[in-house]
Amino acid sequence: MKTITAIGKVALVFLCIASIIVDITFIYLKFFCTDVTFGVNYINDQLGLDVVYAEELSQEEKDKYEERWFLEANYYSNDSENGEVLQELNLNYFTDWSLTSDKYRSSGLQLLGNKIETWYDLPLDLDHYDSTFYPYLVANYENYLEAYKQTFGEELNTVYYYDTTNGISYDGSTNVSTKLGRDTDLIIKIDNKPFLIRLDKTFTYNKITWGFYPWRLGKTITPTTGEYTFNNIFADCMQAIKTNSKGYGDYYLTVDLSRYFSIWEFDSDSKKFKNDEMTNVDVIKTYSVIKFHYDKNGVKSASQSLYGNINLNSNYGGTSENIEYWQERAVYTLTEEDFRYRYSEVYNGSLISFSNDLKKLFNEMPYTDVIVKINLDSRYLEKNNITVVGIDYNGFENLKINTLEITGFGDFNLLDYSLNKTNLKTLKVSEDINLIWGSNVINTDFTEVIL
Repeated sequence: MKTITAIGKVALVFLCIASIIVDITFIYLKFFCTDVTFGVNYINDQLGLDVVYAEELSQEEKDKYEERWFLEANYYSNDSENGEVLQELNLNYFTDWSLTSDKYRSSGLQLLGNKIETWYDLPLDLDHYDSTFYPYLVANYENYLEAYKQTFGEELNTVYYYDTTNGISYDGSTNVSTKLGRDTDLIIKIDNKPFLIRLDKTFTYNKITWGFYPWRLGKTITPTTGEYTFNNIFADCMQAIKTNSKGYGDYYLTVDLSRYFSIWEFDSDSKKFKNDEMTNVDVIKTYSVIKFHYDKNGVKSASQSLYGNINLNSNYGGTSENIEYWQERAVYTLTEEDFRYRYSEVYNGSLISFSNDLKKLFNEMPYTDVIVKINLDSRYLEKNNITVVGIDYNGFENLKINTLEITGFGDFNLLDYSLNKTNLKTLKVSEDINLIWGSNVINTDFTEVIL
């Protein structure tokens, strides 16, 4: 009997311990280990649902249809010191939930002259502003212009706003424009469904107030709520472009807009937009593609702007100015693998030319320098048992060529019109090459260099 009693007491102790462990586990799971649900919005292309790709469309038209994103940006850094700094951010959206191409609309911002991201590098006077307030201050200079001048002694340039419809841009700050602000609702496409996006997020910073206290000058730190504006997004996007690892060029980034925007999905039954963020989703993330052009040159003409305007002036820089001389140019080298070959019994060898498709491709590419290299002793020609004896009739005609280089030895025939309308600038030829010129081979002057 005593043994049974002892066993019972021990069992009771274990049960008590077990119940305590269960209670503690429940409390931990209930209050400290709650499930967190995530929602993710990916904002990709903003093409109308009615856009279809017909076979008869040109490649230029197809590219136009494929290049509509929620965010697009232009950044002329003027690192080459040959123009002005220009920064632009454009937002593409729809005017209603049908998401068709006839409902396209765009609104954007433009800043000429100052690099926003360099403001972050200026020394901060912490006697006046807390460091957490600084990024908000410099990105929202319109609201805090006087405070910025007092702190840094800098004059700030003006941001201009634009609206764009049917390919025409105009002043985006008027009463007939879609003004970009915290009360602006934009309709966008996510997964081929209409959503509403709104800039309504806030942040907290420590505001420092100086005052006279007994026997001393002191400061009061007050947690303060700030409201993000489109200038914040503008500054952040420009900083992302400035620091991209590819450098100058045309690229795409995926940026996180979660701290700025809230998203509402359109309910087709009620014809209203609903926000699930506060109901069944604990954390919601919003990502968007941004297409951008980043240039080492400065802007010279309004035609380079996304809006065809600079500071609301469509004639900025003049409309007749030739700006190609400072544009970044891509260099392409064409060799034996790019030629077409025609065997000629008359010349006892192969004559080379370029296809019309290749000529069209390079002539439609702006700011491009084409170099053509013909190596009569190349391994490619030897491997394919090809003996090149010259350039065919009209072989290179109409292809804009910067430099033509011919190396090897022997006779080389330039048949009629073979270099016509090429705008050839430099012809480089090995000293062992004997050029045999036909009639009307070329219609422009060039420089010949003997290698």
